Amino acid sequence: MKIKAPEGSESFEVPSNAVDYTIDWEDKRNQSNNGRFEVRKCGGGWGDPHMRTFSGAKFNFQGRCRYTLVRDCRTSAPSFDISAAFRRRDPDQIDSPTRMVEVTARVKGGNTYTFLEDNSILVDGRQVHERAIFIGDNHGHIEADGHSVNLHLKEADLALTWIGKKHEASVSIGNYDLSGKLCGMLGDGSSVRGHDLVKSDGTRTFNTTEFAESWVIPGSCE
Repeated sequence: MKIKAPEGSESFEVPSNAVDYTIDWEDKRNQSNNGRFEVRKCGGGWGDPHMRTFSGAKFNFQGRCRYTLVRDCRTSAPSFDISAAFRRRDPDQIDSPTRMVEVTARVKGGNTYTFLEDNSILVDGRQVHERAIFIGDNHGHIEADGHSVNLHLKEADLALTWIGKKHEASVSIGNYDLSGKLCGMLGDGSSVRGHDLVKSDGTRTFNTTEFAESWVIPGSCE
């Protein structure tokens, strides 16, 4: 990825797996243009489906159930829990490739929000037509624009973007207090690759299918 710098300074490369960088720049012609921005921890999945953890590790996974993507694992009562349903493209073909068809966000003390393939929104299983939804007592919000659905949770500084047409979900976490304290298919948020493949029982594996299947939600399979 190439970062475009302000006029008067040079562009520079950031490694393609950069997911947690702070970048400072200096404009040699105009010091008032000096600045900083962050490349946030970001993970997710797309297509049929290709997955990427918060530390940039990539793997493919042909699941047919609902799986935990990321959850706050600091306590037994997580402040948020985001999952995705994986289903076959062709239900009549047993070996048909799968893809994510919906994502669900559960928020502690609040509602359950599900985003479908057509970007429609369910709140506690009921379809709503509002394009802007506030979550709880100022805990966050959801915005939909036809192209995507975007959820933001304030405490975690979590941003979830769902593009149903592309079967694509991306999650970024800005609260660094959660680094190493997340769990699910997207890793623990520590940006340490060796910590990626931790199963739901706390053990590690080098087998990505075994890892992903450990995050299945019971009773959710086809």
